[in-house]
Amino acid sequence: MSGINQFGLPTNLWSEHPSERLKAAQTVDERSAKEFLSALSQSAPMKPWPYGMPTSPNPYVLIIGASPGGSPPAGERIEPYALPKFGKSHPKLYVPDTKGYWDKARDLCVSILQAIDPNIDSQQALSLSGQLNLGAEQSGTAETDPRYVNWVPEAITSFLRPRVIILVGLLGILKEDGGTIGNRFSDIAGLDINWRKPDEDIPFRAYTYNSFKFSMWHAQRNNSKFTFVSWPNHPSRSPMNSPKYWTHAIEEGSECIRNAVRSTTWAASQLDISPGTESL
Repeated sequence: MSGINQFGLPTNLWSEHPSERLKAAQTVDERSAKEFLSALSQSAPMKPWPYGMPTSPNPYVLIIGASPGGSPPAGERIEPYALPKFGKSHPKLYVPDTKGYWDKARDLCVSILQAIDPNIDSQQALSLSGQLNLGAEQSGTAETDPRYVNWVPEAITSFLRPRVIILVGLLGILKEDGGTIGNRFSDIAGLDINWRKPDEDIPFRAYTYNSFKFSMWHAQRNNSKFTFVSWPNHPSRSPMNSPKYWTHAIEEGSECIRNAVRSTTWAASQLDISPGTESL
């Protein structure tokens, strides 16, 4: 049952069920939304919202990368984004970058959400999707920024509260230097995660030339649950840069994530997510 939080917003905005988040977004009043977004933006390293990090305020699926990457559209400037809006996909999810990263990111988010709830359409799915990064510099290398390393874990757990978090090209960074960066998720966000010991390792079956896998960690803070999924490799790297294997990865990964949500008793008791059933 939905309640009201300290900003006057319905708590179902962060429900375990995607369709409940969608429905709640239609009831948000402007004043409450403004107060929430002001609090969310207040600690952001770039205001009103960081470059390269398009998201909704209540994403069900959130991608986390190291940086915005090095393939922006011609003439694009590094400048702050507009604040997210409830019930709408962020316009910067549609940036036509030269390597097609955002095309892949949208396909990934839609596939995961529709695997969990087959009744939502692609536009609804994208209004529950987003990406954050541990840095804001345009770079082809994985460059993080301490300001974002500290901000992202708290923004995720205290405000955005995504159910599914996809890590792209991050696992090595989270484990390196004795886990200095990875530990921020426990030190700042209060999540008990050992990045060296996944709760689940699921092989990427379609690619047999190397042992790529989907690694998962399940965590909780207060009443919010989080499933972190390390993608087999970054979308720009082999074999993910192959359309064939990217498609296979989306299909296999979406199935793995759906099963992870489905097999958790706190979710199964609230959701009927079998194909063809009504969401609400």
